[in-house]
Amino acid sequence: MVDALSVPWGSGLGYLHLDFAKHIIEILANTPTLAVFILGSASLKMPGDSQPMFEEFPPEASQAPWYDGANFQYQEWQFLETVTNVNWIGVSPSEAFPTGPKTGYVMGTDTLLADDQGQSQISTGNMAAAILDELEHPQHIKQRFTVRDK
Repeated sequence: MVDALSVPWGSGLGYLHLDFAKHIIEILANTPTLAVFILGSASLKMPGDSQPMFEEFPPEASQAPWYDGANFQYQEWQFLETVTNVNWIGVSPSEAFPTGPKTGYVMGTDTLLADDQGQSQISTGNMAAAILDELEHPQHIKQRFTVRDK
């Protein structure tokens, strides 16, 4: 069995992200349970832009090994925007998502966050902290937020 959380980039199995989201929504429909979805950064807008990054990828990007995952996680975000019968939260990481400690994070909504040097990165420790903080004090029910390292 393959689950959406272990889908390797370039595997051609990116559709599992969307299938998994639909399945979870079906199971949790009309219950008080809160679902958390980690979405890709491709659904975020670039600063000063009105379109999600995914919609601005050049045609040759479709040949890249990461494209399949980005495509279906973008579709997952579009699907979640239509869901009204489940309490859900979406989290989009920054462009880079390396393993690292909790050191502090900055939160945003629909625009890719970058630091003063133009770096867009969130460590796994900071991502986990942001999700736990959101679960303890929900601020984004039926919404998506994004985070980057402080």
